[in-house]
Amino acid sequence: MKKSGNSLGSLVGGARRWMGILIFALVILCFATRVPAQAVSNGLWQAQSIYQIITDRFFDGDPANNNADANYNASGTTSVHGGDFKGIEQKLDYIKALGVTAIWISPVVLNGRGQFHGYAGRDFYKVDPHWGSLADLQHFIAAAHARGLLVIDDIVCNHGDDLIYSTDSGFGNFVYPPAGYTLRYRNSSKTFAPPFDVYNATYNAANNALTNLFHNNGSIQNFNDMTQVTLGELSGLDDFRTESAYVRSNMAAIYNFWIQQAGFDGFRIDTVKHVEMGFWQSWCPAVHDFAATNSAKPNFFMFGEVYDGNEALCGSFTGTKGGGAYALDSQAWPEG
Repeated sequence: MKKSGNSLGSLVGGARRWMGILIFALVILCFATRVPAQAVSNGLWQAQSIYQIITDRFFDGDPANNNADANYNASGTTSVHGGDFKGIEQKLDYIKALGVTAIWISPVVLNGRGQFHGYAGRDFYKVDPHWGSLADLQHFIAAAHARGLLVIDDIVCNHGDDLIYSTDSGFGNFVYPPAGYTLRYRNSSKTFAPPFDVYNATYNAANNALTNLFHNNGSIQNFNDMTQVTLGELSGLDDFRTESAYVRSNMAAIYNFWIQQAGFDGFRIDTVKHVEMGFWQSWCPAVHDFAATNSAKPNFFMFGEVYDGNEALCGSFTGTKGGGAYALDSQAWPEG
């Protein structure tokens, strides 16, 4: 999937990469060899024909939830159009008749402003109501499984919505560590939900600051500088401090929750190159182990988006190509 100008296509302001149309794709995946301790069956996933669905743009199965976030407009390019989990479920036989064996849906988490695309999370433990409820999601996935269809969720570990900013002079321009901006919420009534709110009672008081949860270096201005790519904000979206043990452990807990509660069979992971390699080498094995041990999914599959023409960089995120612990299983195409 392409992004304009090395960005998320202004997910917050315009979501240009979807342009308000139904997008679907049959995805061909390139597979890396896994270490035996975490073996995923390459044969299983190479055999899949994956159909991509932007949930809101697919089919409206329940008009009652259309305006749940008060931004429904069937003709708008950035507003909600009404597609939901019930809509996908109602079309499962049609999808299967196409020869599809797996469905890849857009992110399900509660977005900051009810965005139709899902890539601007605010509460990573809740379903955004304009797609339906957790029960609706569970029912759709169970119905897909009953038809022999696997279900992949699109997820984001790099960022949330743009809820944080700074009043410091020059904010927006990238500054290199140890320099950084003082962060604050734009609106005290719209904050990140636990575990990424600074008011979380379980979070040590000494770390009770936004700069311990989010990078405070400003926006990416040079996409050839990997320091900016990993520490800077992409399209102004709040960038998680993924090198933090607290963020890493909670990101694993969040997506383990979705595997167990919803029954997903795999993850497509957004903006992989914008997160440092150490995160993936920690997070991926933890999620694989959880899926195999707690959800009987030894072949849980994770493929990432690395929007870059540098093949060595793209390859470094798969298998053990980057050296050290295991990272992702594969990548989506086209990238770069």
